[in-house]
Amino acid sequence: MNHSDTKETAGFITVSSSGMILDFSYHLLQITGLSAIHILDQPLDLFLLQTTWERLQAQPTGTLTLLNPEMTWIEFHYQIHETRLANQKTFQITLKPKDEERQPASFTSLDNDWLLMNKIFAHDLREPLRKILLYIDMIRGNTQNQITAESRMLLQVTNDQSYQALQLLDSIRQYTSFATNEKRTLKSIDLNEMVEKSWLRVSDENGLNTTVLEKTQLPVIKGQRTMIQTLFYQLFDNSAKFAHPSRPLQIRIEAELHSQSVEIRILDNGIGFDDRYKEDIFRLFNQLNRNSPGYGAGLAFCKKIVESHRGKIVAHSIPQKGTVLTITLPLHSR
Repeated sequence: MNHSDTKETAGFITVSSSGMILDFSYHLLQITGLSAIHILDQPLDLFLLQTTWERLQAQPTGTLTLLNPEMTWIEFHYQIHETRLANQKTFQITLKPKDEERQPASFTSLDNDWLLMNKIFAHDLREPLRKILLYIDMIRGNTQNQITAESRMLLQVTNDQSYQALQLLDSIRQYTSFATNEKRTLKSIDLNEMVEKSWLRVSDENGLNTTVLEKTQLPVIKGQRTMIQTLFYQLFDNSAKFAHPSRPLQIRIEAELHSQSVEIRILDNGIGFDDRYKEDIFRLFNQLNRNSPGYGAGLAFCKKIVESHRGKIVAHSIPQKGTVLTITLPLHSR
């Protein structure tokens, strides 16, 4: 891998003529949160938002948005140069963050503490775990190693525990990024587009039919695109995780417009919960059922995102019947 990045650039991605990722800079992975194991030999289109490799080829300079597995993204200025790799025609995409789109940040001392924690979670703690997983794969993949059945089982347990710790760190990192008071660029957001993109990912990950979701027309609001899309992804993912085992999942979105705000209701027919825990479900890493999937972070993310947009979120549920999550968001920035 080439490490010739400079401070002025986020590095590069090298792709084949067909758009398969052949090489990339380590600095790029640090900035985007992408993982080398997930990006190498994958189609570039998997990580592009609202464009394709074919369109980029037709316009060798401009802006693009890279999407990471957590449904967050970063905008870049790019330039494409034709190169050769192993006698094969390739293209190197040089990237530079589009920093001018962000408003100047105004941090408090607490915000700086959060940002320091976020850096530690994002790299200082994450990197050793990533290396542990890599070394385990190397040991297990080396056929010359004489590994007993018991040792192989212990390696698998170590692998699983390390991966869970890595996921937990990623959850904490994402939560701290929502907790800061950094001023973000607010833009007009079509909520219909956010719902469609988020539902497409959730339905694909869970093997759900697109007809599971029923929605009414949603308005345009002022907000931060990354966070709003994460909001809907987490809401749909939560409904999918807690679907009732004895009936097909159904999710419905309703919207009610007011003069200055919109009230959005997400209703599902999942397993529900006792309504006395309606405040607890929004607490970070608080799981009503320890055997449930995930870490109890999804709805805590949702609460932080909604509050950062000067809104509110409440829940009501009936066990074995379903849950209603009601979100109120301002239509315009204040």
